[in-house]
Amino acid sequence: MRKVLMTKRIDAGYTRKEVASNIGLSEIFVRKLEEGGRNPSIKTMLKFQDLYGEPIENLFPDVFRKR
Repeated sequence: MRKVLMTKRIDAGYTRKEVASNIGLSEIFVRKLEEGGRNPSIKTMLKFQDLYGEPIENLFPDVFRKR
């Protein structure tokens, strides 16, 4: 689960539907991103960065974690 991503949405007062509408994604895809069930493209991560004003490395730490 991507807790930072979900926390940012809740703190901003957005529903998943509102986030999806604001950045041009489906509500289901936003849910799957928050739950960690899908990995976003760089383009999608940048949309979240613009919306929340938080670096993508903080929003999606699992994507940037060294393996």
